[in-house]
Amino acid sequence: MAFGLSELQHLMHQLGPAIPEIVIILQEDIDSWQLDFDDDVSMRIEWHEEPAQIVMSCAIGRAEANAREPVYAALLEANLQLTGVARMKLALGPEDDVMLIGECDLADATVEVLRDKVAEFLEIAAKFSSLVAVSGVAVDEHPAPTDLAHNIHRV
Repeated sequence: MAFGLSELQHLMHQLGPAIPEIVIILQEDIDSWQLDFDDDVSMRIEWHEEPAQIVMSCAIGRAEANAREPVYAALLEANLQLTGVARMKLALGPEDDVMLIGECDLADATVEVLRDKVAEFLEIAAKFSSLVAVSGVAVDEHPAPTDLAHNIHRV
């Protein structure tokens, strides 16, 4: 059976109990959810039909006006290095937030697979937040949970 929107909707209902650090899962539309964690971190999960995949995104920081050039140069270099290696990219979002955007297929996914994908995405977001934090300002005091993935894997 092919994985589709209805399967993702079902998994999203199961994800909250599978990740104790989630405070709320808000379904914003039929195919998008906002996940808020207990350490003021949030991310989005969206379903894209063509090609069939989920897209995860979160803000990882905001470059100060006087540091934008080196931060943006680092983002471009990171995107170049990710090309063909990972299905992730860094982009500018609303209000110049630096966003990490990741795509993944969930063929035959379970709540455990989705939980692990969320954990992996947040681990990568924490690492990339250093690109912005070095010469910019982090969006939150802790732009991505550093121990969430570890906790998720123990559940």
